Amino acid sequence: MKKTVFRLTAVLLAVLSAFAVAEGILRFVPSVPGQGVSTVTAGDFARIPGIHAPGQSLVDRSDPGLPYQVTVNRWGYRGEDFPLAKPEGELRILLVGDSFTYGAFVDDSSTLPVQLERQLEDACGPATVINAGLGGSTIVGQAALALRGLRASPDLVLLMFYENDVQDLTHPLWPQLESNREVKSRPPLSWVYPVARRTALWNLLLKVRAKARNRAGKSAQAIWDRDADSVVTSLRREYTDRLYALHDSLAQKEVPLAVAVYPSHHSVWDSTLNGQLEWLADMLSAREIPWWDFSPVLRESALPDTSLYFLPLDGHPRPIGYRMAADSLSDWLLEQDAVARLCGRNDVERERATS
Repeated sequence: MKKTVFRLTAVLLAVLSAFAVAEGILRFVPSVPGQGVSTVTAGDFARIPGIHAPGQSLVDRSDPGLPYQVTVNRWGYRGEDFPLAKPEGELRILLVGDSFTYGAFVDDSSTLPVQLERQLEDACGPATVINAGLGGSTIVGQAALALRGLRASPDLVLLMFYENDVQDLTHPLWPQLESNREVKSRPPLSWVYPVARRTALWNLLLKVRAKARNRAGKSAQAIWDRDADSVVTSLRREYTDRLYALHDSLAQKEVPLAVAVYPSHHSVWDSTLNGQLEWLADMLSAREIPWWDFSPVLRESALPDTSLYFLPLDGHPRPIGYRMAADSLSDWLLEQDAVARLCGRNDVERERATS
């Protein structure tokens, strides 16, 4: 018995030593990503409306060349904390979308939701724009986050459309997150996960998994290119059905839906998105869903792609791109009924307070 205990102890110590050595080496390898933002466990998912593990504050180094400051509030959304119960007179918008909404590679203060909130506060008074962005998501996860976010009593749900959202339906992220939540919430992983997620080894595994997902995306691209007409038609039909279902579910709760389009750097200066936009416009008009396109605003700036996006390192927008988008989006939103009514009441109240 003593020999067995001794051997098990020796094996455990050897494994821990090997782990410590590997961890120490990996922390000095530039290509190994540092800690990134974690998603919720099964327990948190049942408790809060957001998708990111609450209470995080870190410099995200998942891409070592583009570190950025991230804060996740108690509700699992990126950004500063806010009361879940909406205060009287506050304009509240739930902004859902992918990494362009979340704000990959920009600090908390430069994301589109934060910059939009500032613009709306200046024009309308108290406002909260909730960042329900999830990198890699499409309408499957975005619709789920929109419905979960109704707990925050938004006056409007604004969905950000990006040109790969239709194609991403070939391998949606949301079901994978569900599986991950269950795995990391059960022993033995649940015992070590809080510590493991902060290690270089864990983040290296996540990088390997992300590459596998990218390969799946390239396979989907090959199918997309080979059978473009049939695949595009099928996926657009699925996207339409899912978006209409979201619209109808929100309408039952008397919460309007609007859509905004943020183009990639490929599409700002050429017409590759025209077919996609024409389809999107027709689909949204059929349900009288208002929408806004940032392309003209970015194009009219006459700024080079490298100023608007993190090129050549990455294709996500820089803060200046988000600022221009927020300026134009706030003007457009102030013309929408759900926002205009509330802002009108706030204007009357401000006039009464100063008279």
